[in-house]
Amino acid sequence: MSRFTNQNLRSIYNTGNRDKLRDTLNAVDGFVGDAASIGVPPVVTSGAIDPLRKVTRLSVTGTTAFTLADGTIPGQRVVARVSVSASTPNGSVTPAHTDGTYTSVNTMSVVGTSVELIWNGTGWALGFVSGTLTIT
Repeated sequence: MSRFTNQNLRSIYNTGNRDKLRDTLNAVDGFVGDAASIGVPPVVTSGAIDPLRKVTRLSVTGTTAFTLADGTIPGQRVVARVSVSASTPNGSVTPAHTDGTYTSVNTMSVVGTSVELIWNGTGWALGFVSGTLTIT
């Protein structure tokens, strides 16, 4: 498999050939996303997590609800990681559809807590879990 660096990918992006970049990334180890997915993951304070982004940082202040729309390609992976935690934090991630083994990921309250979700074509399955959280 080819090895890509951020510099290589940004070079393709900056030339205006975004379609080539998207196609290249989609062919590499299950990457799903667009050129904007390169670089620092976004911070989401509540609401929707973009299913086309591999990693999203969550800002959990008080009770904070996050949603995740359906994926587009089986094998697509999304990682949600708590990066800000304040004011008695209690974050939850609720996918539109799951694989049936759970409904949501709750009590995401400590910085560094992460969950990986994998789209199987009909729902999000749990990948890895890091930190203390509750699966319901």
